[in-house]
Amino acid sequence: MAKLSSGPATNPQDVLTVSTVQETDLGAKVESSDGRIFRYARVGTTVLVPATLIQAPAEVTNHQGRTPAAAAIGDTQVSVGLGATAADIDQYAGGYLVVTNINGAGGGYAYGVRSHAAVASSGTITVFLTEAVASAITASSTIDFVANPYNRVVINPVTTPTSAPIGVALGNPGASSYCWIQTHGPAIVQSEAAITVGASAAVGTTFAGTVRNAVGSESLTPIVGYALTGIAASEKGIIYLTID
Repeated sequence: MAKLSSGPATNPQDVLTVSTVQETDLGAKVESSDGRIFRYARVGTTVLVPATLIQAPAEVTNHQGRTPAAAAIGDTQVSVGLGATAADIDQYAGGYLVVTNINGAGGGYAYGVRSHAAVASSGTITVFLTEAVASAITASSTIDFVANPYNRVVINPVTTPTSAPIGVALGNPGASSYCWIQTHGPAIVQSEAAITVGASAAVGTTFAGTVRNAVGSESLTPIVGYALTGIAASEKGIIYLTID
C-alpha cells in the first residue's frame, strides 16, 4: 500500500491503519504518491466492510427547521430549541449551524460549530461557533444543524438516501474507530450489477454499499466515478472515484 504524502493532516496514519483515538482533524485530506486521495473519518455504530461505498451520517430531521434565541452580530454562541431527538455531546462539532431562511434575520450564513454539550430530547442546545455571527439572528430565523460529513460515517444505505456518498471503505474498521476512506482515484468497490468498462458508476439501489451502471439513472442517484474495467455482478472491481 502506497504511503501518504505530506498534506494538511499531521503525521497521518497509514491508510489501512485503524485507531481508537483521533490522530488528526475529521475530513483531513491527504494524497498518495500515485494520486489517490483519502479523507480521515470516524466510523458510526456499525463496522465498515472493505470496498463498500460510504455515506455521511444521516441527517436528523428534528434538528432541522428549528427556532433559535436571538444572537447579535459578534456573538460566538447560539442557542436553539431542538425537536424530539436528543443530541450527543459534540455531535455537530466540526459541522455547521446553517441559517436557512430566505430573507432577513441572518439568513444565508453557515457557521462552523466548535463544540456543544449533550442535550435531551426537546431541549435547548447551545453551540459554540468557530466564527462570530455576521448577521443578527432572531426568533424569526430558521436553523438547520448539519454534521461534519466525516463524523460517524456509515455504509451507504440501499433505501432512500439519508445523506450523500463520501468515499469507499478501506478494510473493516470497527464502530467508533478512526480511519481513512478513499475519495478519489482508482479504488476497489463492490458492484451491485454488471458494470460496463468506461461507464459512469452510480450508487446501488438493491444492495447497500454498492455501485452500478449509471445508464438511465443519472438524475436519480449520485455518480461516484467511472469504471476502469468491466465488473461482473456482485463482484469487486476498480472504478476511478471522483467524489473528491
